[in-house]
Amino acid sequence: MEATTFQQLVQQLKQLLLIYRALFTFADEKKNAIIKNDIESINMITMKETKALKPVPELEASSRSLMTKLQRELGFRPKLKMTLSELVQLVIDPKQKQELAELQNNLAHMSEQLKKANEHNQQLIQLSLEYVHFSLDAICGPPEDEVTYKRPSPGTDVQRRTGLYDTRG
Repeated sequence: MEATTFQQLVQQLKQLLLIYRALFTFADEKKNAIIKNDIESINMITMKETKALKPVPELEASSRSLMTKLQRELGFRPKLKMTLSELVQLVIDPKQKQELAELQNNLAHMSEQLKKANEHNQQLIQLSLEYVHFSLDAICGPPEDEVTYKRPSPGTDVQRRTGLYDTRG
């Protein structure tokens, strides 16, 4: 027996939710790897994220198509950019309405959590980079136009990067 459009849509949305949950788990693992400065783990987790994200565009496109089809079946003129919240309002069957509303809430909640986790990881990476730059500056001194060529003027000594760490010991 072929699944109804509603059942197909619910199945697609559940698959998206599973992917979002997996991505959230990866984000948490990545946070720990960033804190430990474990570059190898970060790379492995990033590869897992990329693999998990691969089916998302297809699932989203398929879900959009099913939402349009469901609108027609419910007797409404299809709206291409309809949100799940709007679709919930169109569904008449109470069980279907509740199931779709729960999925919509779960997807929105998981999406928000994923966004926050990714923002937190970006902040951790930024802090880590700032620490690396600070450490380099402390050891070697701040860069002072070493990259560009300056014509040496007579009577001036060439200044080198001087850091806080004295290597002459």
